[in-house]
Amino acid sequence: NKGLKSFWIPFTYKSGYLLILPIILIFILPIYFNFYLNKSFKTNPGENLSLLLPDNSKVILNSSSFLSYKNGFSENHRTIYLEGEAYFEVKNQTLPFIVHTKHGKVNVLGTSFNVKSRYEGFEVGVNSGLVTVSNDNSHLALKPKECLMAENKFSHEDIIKIDQNDYPGWLNK
Repeated sequence: NKGLKSFWIPFTYKSGYLLILPIILIFILPIYFNFYLNKSFKTNPGENLSLLLPDNSKVILNSSSFLSYKNGFSENHRTIYLEGEAYFEVKNQTLPFIVHTKHGKVNVLGTSFNVKSRYEGFEVGVNSGLVTVSNDNSHLALKPKECLMAENKFSHEDIIKIDQNDYPGWLNK
C-alpha cells in the first residue's frame, strides 16, 4: 500500500503543472502572435478602401485587391505586400517605403504613385516624387508624369507619359 501511495503523489504533483501550462499559454500566445502577425486588408469586386498607415501615409486599395504589412511598420520598416492595385500618398521619412508585388518591388521615400500588379502585368505610375522599380531582371527610376507598363522584364521602352490630373483612371473615374 505504501508503494502505491508514492506512485500517486508524483503524478498528482505533475498534473498541477499540466493545469498551469494552458493558463500560461493563454497569456503568452496572444503576445507572440500579435508581435509576428500581419495586418491585412482585402477589397471585394466593386469596392475601394481608404487606409491611413501607421506612418501617416495614405493608401486607397482598388477593387479585388489585397494589401498586408507586418507589425512594426513605421518603427522598424515601411514594407507593404500588394496583390492587385493601390494608390499611395507616402509621407517622407528616413525609412524607405517599399511595395512588394509578384512582378517587382517599388521603392520610395515620399511621393504619390499608383501600383498595379495583376495577372496581365505590372504598372507603376508616378504623380509626384521619384520612384524606383526593380526585380531580378530590371531596375528603373520613374519621375512625375511617367508610367511603367510591363510584365516581368521591363526597360525604358516600357515607360509612357501620363496626365497627372487623370491618373490613375480608376481613382479619378
